[in-house]
Amino acid sequence: MSVDGGDAAVRPGDNRVHEARRRSAELAEQVYRQLKQEIHGGQLPPGLRLVERAIAREKGVSRTPVREALRRLHDEGLVEYRPGRGMVVASLSTEDLAEIYALREQLEGLAVREAARRRTEADLQALEAILQRAQSALAQGDLEGVRATNEEFHRQLVTLSGMRHLQRLVAQLRDRIEFYRRRSLELPGRPVHTMEEHRLLLETLRQGDPDLAEAAIRLHLRRAREAAQRWGGHLREMENGLMLRSRRRRRLP
Repeated sequence: MSVDGGDAAVRPGDNRVHEARRRSAELAEQVYRQLKQEIHGGQLPPGLRLVERAIAREKGVSRTPVREALRRLHDEGLVEYRPGRGMVVASLSTEDLAEIYALREQLEGLAVREAARRRTEADLQALEAILQRAQSALAQGDLEGVRATNEEFHRQLVTLSGMRHLQRLVAQLRDRIEFYRRRSLELPGRPVHTMEEHRLLLETLRQGDPDLAEAAIRLHLRRAREAAQRWGGHLREMENGLMLRSRRRRRLP
């Protein structure tokens, strides 16, 4: 059968090929999202080797969507190739964290300056509501709730800037360090300090002072960086210990 107008003939198998490709793309997206969530949540910790065959078996898919998912995660910096080991969950050094947080300072500093100029009373009330939910989660010892409201507060701040491209860049940076941000909130006192820093930031926005708002977000991000670097140091110590024990086992007769 031909399409009117002289277009190329439609082969009976074309629809099947199209459907197979669509299904493969859906599976790759599904595996990508699952692996990303597991990396962020720490179920797949930094340094862990990622084996296509094992992941495919666990997820109940072929290796093709797994390979595509790992490629995307590699492009985003969440997975890296190490000679002799293959694909592993990427680790961040102290220097990596310092660089990413320095970039966040610049971008989010600009964002809150704009937010301080543009914010409305409704915007301030929305931020206040987020902080109240965060306070409630903190009082209940709900660390996951604290993490979620922390994410929401920062996302709303950047959104208030009205700068679409900046929003995307900040989201990419936050995504890269999500595992470290989550774990750093487990450090003693960090959730309380985060709440206090967010409260200070909201007060500067109420005043509508761009300079104060920028100073507040920079202070908050520097303290967040210090917490992430402390956690990263603990993680590297554990990772080095595991590698040392692995080498010792290989040397045993």
